[in-house]
Amino acid sequence: MFTALGLITLGFAFLVLVSTFFWMARLVGRRVAARDEDEPPPAVPPGGKGFGGRFALILGAMGTALLLWPLPSLALCFGAIYYGVTAVRLQWRYCRSVSYLGGAGLGLGVSSVGLHLMKALGYLALTPGG
Repeated sequence: MFTALGLITLGFAFLVLVSTFFWMARLVGRRVAARDEDEPPPAVPPGGKGFGGRFALILGAMGTALLLWPLPSLALCFGAIYYGVTAVRLQWRYCRSVSYLGGAGLGLGVSSVGLHLMKALGYLALTPGG
């Protein structure tokens, strides 16, 4: 009984999450369509800050530290890779410099995915008896 109730609750939560994503995408689409073409693009943060390098570093460190829980930490690793690539790309595009925080987060995310792969293939035994 509790398993069925848990699955129903999980399915409902997933539907709420997906509907929220679609709702936000629709709102953003309306905002972009309503924007005039004459408006200047948004200002670049001073010094290149605000591109997500800190997020990449934090998510990469958490994904590496939580190696014993594979699925949640893999989600963190892929988030770190996304934010790291975004931070490095935007920093280079707007400021013509390298985002060290984004690069470090990207490296942590990629290395953590490698650690997960090694653990899944049996090359890395972290758990007792595993």
